[in-house]
Amino acid sequence: MDASTSSPSPVTQSALRRHPIASIVRVLRCAFGWAPPIARSAARSTKVLARRALHWLQGEPGHFVAAPSRRLEKGRSTRCERRLVSECEAFLAGRYHKQLPRHARWDWAWVNALAHGERTEIEALARARGRRARAAAFAAAEVLATGDRHGLELTWLQARYLVPVEVSCMRSGSLSPAAATHRVLAALRRALGEAGPGAPEHGA
Repeated sequence: MDASTSSPSPVTQSALRRHPIASIVRVLRCAFGWAPPIARSAARSTKVLARRALHWLQGEPGHFVAAPSRRLEKGRSTRCERRLVSECEAFLAGRYHKQLPRHARWDWAWVNALAHGERTEIEALARARGRRARAAAFAAAEVLATGDRHGLELTWLQARYLVPVEVSCMRSGSLSPAAATHRVLAALRRALGEAGPGAPEHGA
């Protein structure tokens, strides 16, 4: 057999290289060549993710969640602190009912204005309009009239009689406007019955 029949011609070699089976073989060789590095990289990534997941489950979040989590928690706590301070200030100033939604402020929360509010705040409550505000407006007008008619100091009425009414309303939870008004009027009657020479008067 001569050299021409023992080795394929250039044309034959080119045809073999273009054959589909030859292409598949080349792809497989490349794949097998890249497989070890890819496997090593995947193993390293898996270890890192497993380590971070373990830290997170143990309450020690990794770097990929620590910073955003802390920022979120700090922002959330700051908003809660500001809201709590605002509500405390409103409560002590007799404006707590204004912090509540309209459907809830007229149940009994307006008693806070009677117990802690300045005279101007109670006068504004006495001028409140609307079906749900009637009980609050009536009770506020009665508080002002009781103090004016009998010359009793508003702060004395508040500290001695209206703050206990507020506390009892808070303990009762859900309370109707009529029930809250009844408690305020009962406290005013007690104030008039117990008021004597020692009761502070306007301008005293």
